[in-house]
Amino acid sequence: MAKLAERSASKKGTTTQLPAKMFETSGYSAEVSKGLEDLERAVTLVISNKYNEAEAILKDKAESSFYHAVAYALIMFVQAALTFDRETIDRTHVVMQKALELCNKYRRATSVWNTFSDMWYGKRLDGYTSVELHAEVYYAECSLLEALLTVLQDESMVSLIKAGFKIRSCHSMFKQYHSWMEEVTSSTSSSQQPLATPVDKHFVSGVHLGVGVFNLAVSLLPNRILKLMEFVGFSGDRERGVELLTIGYHSKTCHSPLCSMALLGYYCIIAPYTGFGAYLDFTLPKDILATQLTEFPNSGILLLFSGRLALLQGRVNEAIEKFLQSIKEMSEWKELHIICYWELMYSYCCCGNWRAAAYYADILCDKSRWSRATVLYQKAAFLLMAKRSEMVESGSQQQSPVITDGAPSFDASDDEIREMMKKVPLLEQKIAGYSLPIEKLSINKAERYLRGEPLPLCGLEMVFAWNKFEVIQKSLPLAKLHLATVWEYAAMAPAAEKKAGTDDFCVINLIQGLCLKSVGRLDEAKRCFDNVLANSSRLQHDHYTAPAACWQLGVLLMEEGNCEQASQKLETARSAYKGYVLEYRLHFRIHAALTAINKYKTQEQNTNV
Repeated sequence: MAKLAERSASKKGTTTQLPAKMFETSGYSAEVSKGLEDLERAVTLVISNKYNEAEAILKDKAESSFYHAVAYALIMFVQAALTFDRETIDRTHVVMQKALELCNKYRRATSVWNTFSDMWYGKRLDGYTSVELHAEVYYAECSLLEALLTVLQDESMVSLIKAGFKIRSCHSMFKQYHSWMEEVTSSTSSSQQPLATPVDKHFVSGVHLGVGVFNLAVSLLPNRILKLMEFVGFSGDRERGVELLTIGYHSKTCHSPLCSMALLGYYCIIAPYTGFGAYLDFTLPKDILATQLTEFPNSGILLLFSGRLALLQGRVNEAIEKFLQSIKEMSEWKELHIICYWELMYSYCCCGNWRAAAYYADILCDKSRWSRATVLYQKAAFLLMAKRSEMVESGSQQQSPVITDGAPSFDASDDEIREMMKKVPLLEQKIAGYSLPIEKLSINKAERYLRGEPLPLCGLEMVFAWNKFEVIQKSLPLAKLHLATVWEYAAMAPAAEKKAGTDDFCVINLIQGLCLKSVGRLDEAKRCFDNVLANSSRLQHDHYTAPAACWQLGVLLMEEGNCEQASQKLETARSAYKGYVLEYRLHFRIHAALTAINKYKTQEQNTNV
C-alpha cells in the first residue's frame, strides 16, 4: 500500500486524503463499486483515527446500501460492547435490523423446496451475481454481530440460548459457503478447465474471515466445552483458522482489514489471555504491524496492538509508551481508551508500580461499565499492595527496572480503602442469573478483608487471575523484583501468615512459585507448588490454588521434556478439581498446555517416520 497522504487541515468541512487502493473495486457495476469504494474510504479513515468522518460516510447511506449498513452496524457494535451503554445498545440493535433487511433484499429468493435441498445437500451458489454473493456473506456477518449483541441487550438465560442458536446458524452459513467454494475449486482443478465466472474474491475473503474466526474461537475452548460444541456441529482447527485469515489478509479485498484485525486480536489479546500465547510464534503479527504501521504510523488501533505485543515480550516501558500514544491519537473514539487504561493498569502492575495501577483502576471505575465490582476491588487491592510494598521496601535495595518517572499516582487512606471494599459486593452483576467468576473472587476477597483477614499479595493474585505472569516471565528484572516483594512480605509478617490460615498460605506459595519459576529456580518453585497441594484439603476459600499449582507442575514437567508425566499432571489438574472460582480460566490454560504437548508429540512422530 502507498504511503499515507498528508493529513488535512482541521477546518470544518475538510476531508482526509487517502492512500492508494487498499483493495480492488474495479470490474463491478457502478452501485457495487461505489459501495466498495466507500467501504475502503471508511476503513482507511478508521485506521487513521478519523472515526467521526468514517461514521458519517457509512451512516449517510446506511438506509439504502447493505455495504454501508453492515459496516455502520460493526462500528456501532464496537461502541456498544465497549461502553455497555443501554441507549447505544438499543440504537445498535435498530441499525443491525435495518442492515439485515437490506442484505435480505439483495439475497436471491429461494423456494421452500430449495430451502430443504440446501439443508440436505448444502447451499448451492452457482450462477449467483457478485451482489447476491456479497449480500449472502454480509448477512452472515451481520447475523453474528446481532447474536453477540443479544447477550449485551438482555443478560437472561433465554437471551443466551437465543444467541447460541443464532451463532450456530451463522456457523452453518459460513460452513456451507466454504464447502461450495471448495467443491467448485476441486471440480475445476480435476477437469483442468477454468471457471467460466471466477468466484467473487470479496465473497471468498468474507468466507475466509468467517470460517477462520470460528476455527480459532472453537480451537481455544477447553475439552469439556469443546465436546459439546462438536456435538452440535462446531469444529475448530487453530492452524487452519490462522491460514484462512492470513489468506484473507493478503487478498486485498474489503475483508482484508478485518482479517488483519482478527489475527492481531487473536495473537495479541485472546491467545495470551487463554494461555495459548506462551506457545505461539509471533512472527505473523509482527509482520502485519510492521507493514501497517509503516503506512499508518499514528493509528491508535495499531498502536494499541503494538503495545500489547511489546508487553507480551516483556518490554513494559515500550508498551506503556504505545498505550499512552494510542490514547492521544484516538481522540475521536474515546470508548477505545478503556482498553488502553486496562492495559496501562496491568503494565504498571507487572513493574510493581501499584499506585500508578490504582490510578488507572480509578479511571476505569469512572468510565467502564464492565464488571464494576471487579474494577473497584482491583483498585482497592492495588492500594493495599502499594502500602505493604512500600513498607517492606523501605530498607530494600530493589528498584523497578521500569522507568516510572512521571508515572501517575493514586492514594487513599485505610478508611477509604475499607469503604471501597464495602461497595464491591453491591456492584455484583449477573448474566443469566449467574455471577461472573472473577466477580465471585473479588467479592469473596472484599468480604474477607472486611472481616479483618490480611489478603497477602492481593495485587499479584489479580495479576495471576488475568494471566499476566506471562509478561513477568519475559523479564528477569521484573521477576526478581516481585520475588523480592514476596520474600520481604513473608519475612516481615510471619505471624500474620500463620494467623491467616491455609488459604493465604497457599496463595503466598502459589505466587512465590510463579516468581521462582520466572527466575529459573525450578526446584524451589516445585516445592512451593507441592506445598499448596499438600495443604489443599484444608482450604476454605481459595480452592483455585490447588489446581493452579497442579497445572504449573505439569507445565514445568513439559518444559523439562517429560511429556508423559506432564500430561498426567495436567489431566489431574483438569479432572480432579471441580466447582472452584476461576475454573474455566484455568481450564483454558490447561487446554493450551495439553494442545502444545500433543502438537510436540505429533511432530516427533512425523520426524521419526
